[in-house]
Amino acid sequence: MSIATDFPIISIIICLVIGFLYSFFLYKNEKYIRSKKLLSLLSVLRFIFISFLFFLFFNPSFNSVQLKEENPLVLIAHDASKSVENYNIVNELSALNEELNDFDVKFLSFSNTVIDSLTNNFNNNKTDLSNLFKYINENFFDRKISSLILASDGIINSGMNPLYDKSIDYSIYPIALGDTNFTKDVRITNVKYNDISFLHNTFPLEISVKSNGCFGDQSELSIWQKNKKIFSKIILFDSNDFYIKEEVFIKSNKLGLNSYDVKLSKVKEEKNISNNNSRINFDVVEVSYKVLVLNDNSSPDISAYTNSIKKNNYFSIDQSNSFDFKKKLSDYNLIVLFDVENIDLVKKIKDKNIPMIIFNFYNNKVSSLFSNILDFNKTSNYIYHNCLVSENFNSFNISDNFLTLISSSPPLYSFAGNYTMNESLQVLLKQKTLNSVQNKPVIVLNETSDNRFIFICSEGFWRWRMNDFKMNLSTDIFDNFFNKLTQYALLQRDLDRLKVKYKKQFFTDEDVTLKAILYDKVYQLDNSKKIKLNITFNDEEFEYFFKKQDSSYIINLGNLNKGIYTFNIEVVGHDIRKSGNFIIESKNIEDLSLRANHLFLKSLANNFDGKLYYPHEIINLVEYINQNKQKSVYFYIEKQLGIININWILLILLFVIFLEMFLRRFNGLI
Repeated sequence: MSIATDFPIISIIICLVIGFLYSFFLYKNEKYIRSKKLLSLLSVLRFIFISFLFFLFFNPSFNSVQLKEENPLVLIAHDASKSVENYNIVNELSALNEELNDFDVKFLSFSNTVIDSLTNNFNNNKTDLSNLFKYINENFFDRKISSLILASDGIINSGMNPLYDKSIDYSIYPIALGDTNFTKDVRITNVKYNDISFLHNTFPLEISVKSNGCFGDQSELSIWQKNKKIFSKIILFDSNDFYIKEEVFIKSNKLGLNSYDVKLSKVKEEKNISNNNSRINFDVVEVSYKVLVLNDNSSPDISAYTNSIKKNNYFSIDQSNSFDFKKKLSDYNLIVLFDVENIDLVKKIKDKNIPMIIFNFYNNKVSSLFSNILDFNKTSNYIYHNCLVSENFNSFNISDNFLTLISSSPPLYSFAGNYTMNESLQVLLKQKTLNSVQNKPVIVLNETSDNRFIFICSEGFWRWRMNDFKMNLSTDIFDNFFNKLTQYALLQRDLDRLKVKYKKQFFTDEDVTLKAILYDKVYQLDNSKKIKLNITFNDEEFEYFFKKQDSSYIINLGNLNKGIYTFNIEVVGHDIRKSGNFIIESKNIEDLSLRANHLFLKSLANNFDGKLYYPHEIINLVEYINQNKQKSVYFYIEKQLGIININWILLILLFVIFLEMFLRRFNGLI
């Protein structure tokens, strides 16, 4: 235990000097005290009181350090998805709390979400293992985790692949559940398509078909629009482990929400047919967008961006050097700039109010044209940094998969410097260095009543796209993000006073939620009105009212039956309306594959210094963990308590001054 103060040691000496001088001059000329002992005692008491009183002004404190022991932590997580319903080992895992005496044990259950206990409810249709590890990182970051016991069948159908998660620094011991035997099964594993198509355009469907144990069998692949078959093909399964991708082209002839059913006919002795069907839903619109990419210098970010938006058929892309460009600017809906040096051309683009995305803004000659919005002063050479999504960003939704992607991707780079930003700007991504979060933008959005600009202030996004492919064997997460950016720039500000946000497709086990935002006549947020929702389903109409939430409105309709729903939204007492539709599906993605993936679980164990076990081997797992127990964690706890807050010290100080007063009065000095 020690006494500490924020002031230097000389402060103590000063307090002692003040106490001595005060006491000395107080009793120096005292004529009525004849006893030298009494004089000395009174002087000492006054010296103690004054010195300590002044010392309290420096806010001294007692510092104490305690050594604490903490047992290592064992996490036990059970898969709570529907696919393991018949392989429940909750009771067996619960008993491990008594077997692992030298550990702290915490129980978890996971599916698409995580709960901090074991459950016997296996109604969830999704399994997101990456969400489990995210939960562990957020809730047990301050604990020494010895190991994770993971009871699962290895069927992962949502989220990121955790095999390359660098945040995992503990051993993983999977307990393999489920059945790995092949049974006859044909299934549609995936249908890729664009969410938006254009009227009278032909658009592709990429249909992935897989079969197990069906060698020599055949199935009809068909596509239906309502009761009309518009495509049919016989697929012959020439192996027991069969996989094929079929590309089918369909012409969109109807505006609005379109629905198609993709079907595989049942093969002989097939038991599970719930995965033989898949429904797709998309919007058919009348417009398409022309995008001009101007680049005067080569960069891998150019290819990363253009390859991403080329996946959308409703983007038509032209590329040109800015000095060679001879076409009409007015022919384009969006212009993207990469290191453009033709300032005169950019001035023309700006004057024509054409939306722009400006890459490498920090190192771009045209940046001076936007200095009133966003200004950059270079201070040094290149710096490398990671990224975070700004907590205030709300222009569009950022997926959890994208957040995971940027957290595990290589850093971006830019010049070091200071940014001056207009208040109208909205930061989407900001810099994060090793030591802290910087209020320096990476991607910035600017929106006015006439136009939209997007400023990109870093380089190296192509590495994100490569990392996406490395982790997920596709670039969909990266591509979807930059498609959202592009769509944001293209879609001019909607001056409608009522905006409605909702998904086009829900599943029967999802809550159907709609959000509404209302503006007044000067386009300020307004939630003082009542908003009514009328939903029509199977010729029946239902009436609801939105609830106010902060500055907006929200309504949760809960789970709805399968089918197509149309709705009308009306601001009560005002001529402000919106209409739309959405569809409810009953698809269970866990039915896409009923075969347990123990190979994945084994890879997980190997990657993170663990070992695969089966339910009958749980006792062996417990013995292994107990035998290989990590040492307890010892850490010091430092406590600091201000002396002024210690009652007994203040009582002693009061006793000293009262004793002096008593002695003075007793000796007739008062």
